[in-house]
Amino acid sequence: MIRKKSQYQYGSRRSRKVSTPHSGNTLLAQVIVPLIIGFIGVFGTIAGVYTTYTLTSQESKKARAIEYEMTIVNQRIEIINQAARIYGKEPGISDLWLIYLQETSDNIANGNIATQHSTELSEKLADYNSEYESVVWMAALYFGPKTREALAELGKETGPWWTKNPDTVDEFMVAMVEEINLGIEFLPDILQPEK
Repeated sequence: MIRKKSQYQYGSRRSRKVSTPHSGNTLLAQVIVPLIIGFIGVFGTIAGVYTTYTLTSQESKKARAIEYEMTIVNQRIEIINQAARIYGKEPGISDLWLIYLQETSDNIANGNIATQHSTELSEKLADYNSEYESVVWMAALYFGPKTREALAELGKETGPWWTKNPDTVDEFMVAMVEEINLGIEFLPDILQPEK
């Protein structure tokens, strides 16, 4: 009788199975497990790259949004500064206006054409008016409904802007300050409204 080679090795107290080249464990250990580990590694790498890309992309978008919003806030601050400067000149402009009206009235009464001085006053008043109009247009563009409402109230009053009711002017300035952060999502702590 021919004995088959046993798949169990004798000689120790316990029998243990010896791997043969054709056993299932070898295929599993030498091919399938490394493939699974390789796939896990590739998947982990792809997932890591995707996660990093997504986070970097989101941070980049947030940084651009913050930069854009800070540009808006800075522009609003500049408009408020321009408005404060032009309204600060109001007493002097009112004086120029009265002098201009007096000279114009005298010239008309005497049948004269405008003098050099009255022409210069007219040009200065036109410059101040264009500076004011710039503030009005920029405020209407950069600020919200409270500012536009205050501008509408200013527009209801007749006469040059430097003759407007100071309370209405104050309402306009306050509206701009209150709306400095309107629509701004990523405000620095210093610009956050107090709660």
